[in-house]
Amino acid sequence: MSSTYSQNITSLAKNRNIAGIKMIIMEKTPLQKFSKSLVWLKFLPWIQRDLKNLETNKKAFKIMYLNQSYILHVVALWQVFIEDEVKYVHKKVIENQSPGPFNVILQSQLERSIKRFMTPKKDDIDKLFSEVIGFDKISEKWEWDNMPRHQALRILDLIIQIRHQIAHKGRAKIELSFEKNFDYMKHIFNLAYITEYEIKKFLANLSGENFNEPRHIPHLN
Repeated sequence: MSSTYSQNITSLAKNRNIAGIKMIIMEKTPLQKFSKSLVWLKFLPWIQRDLKNLETNKKAFKIMYLNQSYILHVVALWQVFIEDEVKYVHKKVIENQSPGPFNVILQSQLERSIKRFMTPKKDDIDKLFSEVIGFDKISEKWEWDNMPRHQALRILDLIIQIRHQIAHKGRAKIELSFEKNFDYMKHIFNLAYITEYEIKKFLANLSGENFNEPRHIPHLN
């Protein structure tokens, strides 16, 4: 287990400008909430560390289930982030509209689309953003240095597959470890950062504002 876990994961919450987002006192963005939630996952490897120092039966199985729990939590939090991001941009769009029946229609569409949103994979995320705010294929933005889009999508798909295996069969087909899980978490966080970055650009374009914020991917390794 990496001894630098606590420092690395805690930095996601402490360094709010890692995502290029200024602190908002009254309202945190979905990415800031996502970052804070991820910090709590540090307790899973801490439990692993404690287990390694104990004499206990079936220690390997216990560590295996802790690693699987990490994946379940990461994917669940990723899904919450996507839903929160859609709600966030929907709210911003509504705020710029005059009160009327159109707002009721938008709210109804939001509720129906989120209800149908069952899995945070590429196609379902694209469909959700397209239906609710008219942003087509947001997943086309998911790429960065040394991470072409096809590879970014392949890794996301793998994480979703692992989560599916754990949830429906009780065990992942591949062996998980703290290091591998932490890499998966960083990948998901990069996707979340890009998603919110593109949403900020989308909102700026809607309001006719210039958008000059530089894009800084949180994890390039």
